[in-house]
Amino acid sequence: MAVRDGYGDGLKRGLKWTFDQQKPHDAENHPMTEHIITFVRGWAGNAEASEEVVKCAIKRYFITKKQEDGLKKQNQLEVQRQKRVKYERKKEKAKRRMKALQILSAQGWQSEVRRAQIRSAIEIKYTSSDEECDDGFITHPPSWQSDKFAQVKRALDRCFVDNCSHKSRRLLQNRKIGAVHVKSAPNCPEDVSWIVKKD
Repeated sequence: MAVRDGYGDGLKRGLKWTFDQQKPHDAENHPMTEHIITFVRGWAGNAEASEEVVKCAIKRYFITKKQEDGLKKQNQLEVQRQKRVKYERKKEKAKRRMKALQILSAQGWQSEVRRAQIRSAIEIKYTSSDEECDDGFITHPPSWQSDKFAQVKRALDRCFVDNCSHKSRRLLQNRKIGAVHVKSAPNCPEDVSWIVKKD
């Protein structure tokens, strides 16, 4: 209890422990450790409190805080990894739709102006994310999405699949539409405003 309180008091005073390959009595951690020792002795009301006992208590608490720090970093790394995975999926989806648009453009699909608008709309920042499930992925359409945008994306996705080789098609992960993901509408330029449904 006293060591924990001493550590908390040290944090308030701008002191800290560094845990990477460090010990509580290393030079970098010395100020915090000395502060805790002084705090514990004052808290106990006994300036002659056994230094060995205090040091052992500090060592145990240091190990506890080091483990907490390690778990925190692992969690942060996992969050970052998930963000990267999510971004790569969106990037790949946007790439597939762009390829499908090229195929459809060669077939005279839509007007040139309309294709330019669609090209701007299938950028990563407007692409919905996919959630992994046992048999593939679940796509959660954003709540702000207009019916026109949904129709265009379905047409592009269908075109991509139809133009894949049989072997490539077998490698594609199964995707199904899930619940709507409630999100704020993006700030779109005028040529992309059609992707957002009107209130």
